[in-house]
Amino acid sequence: DKWVFMSVGQKHHDIALIRAEPGAVVGGVALQHYGLEVDGDFDDFRRLYGQLLRAGIDVIKTTDHKVGYGIYFNDPDGHRFEFFFETVHDNEEGKRVLHRYNAPSDPVELEPLYD
Repeated sequence: DKWVFMSVGQKHHDIALIRAEPGAVVGGVALQHYGLEVDGDFDDFRRLYGQLLRAGIDVIKTTDHKVGYGIYFNDPDGHRFEFFFETVHDNEEGKRVLHRYNAPSDPVELEPLYD
């Protein structure tokens, strides 16, 4: 009832629509968050995390989605963003994992890189 995953057929999801919690209105839009997939390897993702921290961005949470990792933060206007790093690249396996774990967002400790 809360989640809809849509794909153009290349991966488990290109767009995830998640029902916003009641009262979650920012700038007139009831939006849970924008998710942006990060290209590169896991160290590139950790460098991006380090850049956010170095810039003083308040990281809200880091998560393990079982198909990748997410870093969540708010922009200056209060809109929630996620930088996502995919770890499961097979479309069918990604669908199985998301279904098995009910599209998880488990807390995880990520070590930022500062180089």
